[in-house]
Order: sequence, then C-alpha cells, then structure tokens
Amino acid sequence: MINKVVFILSDSDDLHQTHRIQEFIEHGFDVDVYAFNRKDVTHKNVIFHFEIKIIGEFYNKDSYRKRIPIIWNAIKHVADMYRAHKNVLFFYQGLSIALPAILLIRSPYIYEECDILQTGIKNKFVRFTLDLFDKFIVNKSLLTIFTSGGFLDYYNYEVKPNNVHIVTNRLHPSIIDLPHPAKRELNMSKLQVAFVGSMRYESIFNFTKVLLHNFPDFDFHLFGGMADDKFKTFLTYPNFHNHGVFRNPYDLPEIYSQLDLILCTYDNRDQNVLFAEPNKLYEAMYFKKPIIVSTNTFLEKKVRSLGIGYSVDPFDDDAIIQLLRSLTKDGILKVCACAAAIEVSECLNDNASFFDSLAYEINNCKYYEN
Repeated sequence: MINKVVFILSDSDDLHQTHRIQEFIEHGFDVDVYAFNRKDVTHKNVIFHFEIKIIGEFYNKDSYRKRIPIIWNAIKHVADMYRAHKNVLFFYQGLSIALPAILLIRSPYIYEECDILQTGIKNKFVRFTLDLFDKFIVNKSLLTIFTSGGFLDYYNYEVKPNNVHIVTNRLHPSIIDLPHPAKRELNMSKLQVAFVGSMRYESIFNFTKVLLHNFPDFDFHLFGGMADDKFKTFLTYPNFHNHGVFRNPYDLPEIYSQLDLILCTYDNRDQNVLFAEPNKLYEAMYFKKPIIVSTNTFLEKKVRSLGIGYSVDPFDDDAIIQLLRSLTKDGILKVCACAAAIEVSECLNDNASFFDSLAYEINNCKYYEN
C-alpha cells in the first residue's frame, strides 16, 4: 500500500496545483512536493501548509529547448532519491514534467493536464509527435486529470477512457460560507461589464478597447492585474475602473454583486484556448451573471448549451458593437434565469469520485502488492 504521493510541479507558484496538493492532504495522503522556480516572476505572497522543494530554476521566457536539460537533471535527481521506495505514487503536472518523468521513474503515476502545451509549437511534425507521447502518458497513467472536457475533443477520444477524470476548475466550497451582498438592480442605461483576472490576451484588449471607445455609458471594471503596459491606456477612459488585485475566493461575492456582464473572450487563435474550460465559467454560473465568450471554442458550446451567456469574435469590432447594442433587459434576465436553474453543486469543487477511483486503483494495482 502506498504511503506517500510525490508531486513534481512545473511552477512553484501555480496555485491551481497547490490547491490540488491540499486536496490530497485532506484525503489523508502524505506528500512530498518538488517544483521549478521561475526567476523572472514576482512570487505570490501565499502561505502553503506543506513544504515545496525547489529542484531547478529557469526564466519564464526561456524556450523549452533551453529548459529540457534543467528539467531532465532535476527529475533524474528525484528519481534517484525514490528508487528504493516502492510504496510511492508520483503526480506529474503537465507534459513538460511527465515526458521526462516516465522515462526516468518506473513507478505508477497520476497525470494532470491543465493546458495542452504542444498546441503552441509551429512545427507540425513535432506537435504531432508530442500529441502521440501525450496520449501514451494518459493511457499508461494510473489516473489522468483533464481540467476541461474539451481536451477529449482535442485528442479525438470518442469515448472517455476509464482512467481519465474531468476535473474542472470550479469554486472552492468555502464560497458558500462567505457573506454575499445584495445584487445591484439591472440598469440598462449604465451596464456594468467586468474582467476578473489578469488582463493579458490580445482578444481581451480589443474587446475592452471597442467597448470603451463606442459605449461611454457602459462602465468597464478590472478586478485583477495588467500583464502588459498597453492595457494601461484604458486608464485614460473615464468609464474604465481599475480595482487592482483581489483575494480569491474571499472577495468574489462582493465583486460579482456589482456586475451585470462578465468578459471571458480568451484568444481563440490560441489552440489551447479552443479546448479549455476556464474557472470564470463556474464563477458566472454560481453568481448568476451572463458571460461573454469567444466564438469557435469549446467554452462557447458549453455556454450556448446552458443558455448562460453570449459569444462573439473578439477581433471583429463590428461584431462586438452589434452584440453590445443588441443587449436587452429581458435577454439578460433570461440568461440570468438559466444560470439560476443550475444546481449550486455543479459550480463547486467536489472531487470525491476521483478520490474513490484513486483508492480503488491503488488497492488493485499489482505494483503495490507485497
């Protein structure tokens, strides 16, 4: 029987993965955590309830070709440390970790894929080869976590493999216990539109620019940060309101109580975005707010099927203007009603079925037989 789960993370500041580790701890697992440090990134001021051991460093801007020897040597070091430990389960975050790890570590593993990294590679042969490796890693894993059901579409799975779990980025259940302020009354003459997160996509920039320039009666709010100085040009508009960073999930009820529409038009020219399922979807569902997403994405299909928002080509100025002009009070209230019909449990993180499957796989894995 296993007595330890060893996590190898690609980024020591990845809050998504550190939350995943906390879940394992809460389910009674002992953990060791190893991660890589990004030299040129300001580290988040977060207190973890476990130790993270840094096994390598590189710059965020470094190419994967430059990172490969650093990652290889670091994982080889971890492999050597646990070579004599049979009752250990490994957890690999992303393809950049899993690919060298399966070559160096001969132990069962869990694989989590939050982003399909190889979609950003222009060389079709390299991308195709990495796709094959990725599917091999999934097939050989004890369990695999996909953070979006769209990843099944990317890999052309007609039927979800038994060892694959779709674990989307939903809200932490503690959100229910937080005070929820009364929502503002919908005022069509002064719609409140917001982006909640880090502004970095060109598609977000273009949509915001079009709105600010053509709809001075709308207020646009940013709760989060600006990844690029060009976004600071929005500060010259009187209807742009920059609220700065916020605490997730503690500030979310207050933030969403003030808003009418949520912007989530991620860059649909990015192959990874086409198949991703961002946490903003579940925030919009939980707080019953219409969400605006990019066309031709897995997210658009989900939003349309649930009737909880709108879609637009974020690079088509005329389409953005047409969408915003077409908004009506009855239409927005109808979308809000669709979101209100969704069970709250569908919006909250609950991975009991994954941990039940994990217990079953561990108990039936011949590797762990004494």
